[in-house]
Amino acid sequence: MRPSARARSPAPAELRQTRAIPATPQDSLGDGNNDVEMFAEVTLAVAVANATPRARAAAAHVLPVSNDEDAVAEAIYTHLLSDS
Repeated sequence: MRPSARARSPAPAELRQTRAIPATPQDSLGDGNNDVEMFAEVTLAVAVANATPRARAAAAHVLPVSNDEDAVAEAIYTHLLSDS
């Protein structure tokens, strides 16, 4: 959606506005410093195992797998489909 070097903090608000998504809880998955501001804008911020130190520190959860090891599937299974 955005070049990786750009900050992504406007992304959640842009998605809500352009896609008519209600302002309900939003989750985010990231791995870089450009994801840190976006993490502050969402309900659940999840970093992958190989994320930068800043991204890992800003995330509410850090996955045990990297973005090369099915991190998106792990995030969906662990945080979206689980009962916890």
